[in-house]
Amino acid sequence: MPRFVVKLNDKKTNKDYYLLWSTIVNGATRQFKDSEEVDKYLKETLIPSEYEKSVKALETQNVSNPYYSIDDILSANDMDCETVEELIENYVELS
Repeated sequence: MPRFVVKLNDKKTNKDYYLLWSTIVNGATRQFKDSEEVDKYLKETLIPSEYEKSVKALETQNVSNPYYSIDDILSANDMDCETVEELIENYVELS
């Protein structure tokens, strides 16, 4: 899967942010407004068996691709972010 959802938790505010991550550009290509929008996206783009695996991975690994982890995102991103906080600062549009 060259695209998957990444969940970032801001520890200061305890707010979750969801990004569509591309392994092609090693960066975010879309920001979801909430977990419901993420769920809808996953249901529309995945077959049922993959959907269940992706939801579980997102809950446990913060990445909807079960073969990736947040550490993989931190080690290879186009903004050279080394922490989740830096990912939020560089990729999330705060409202």
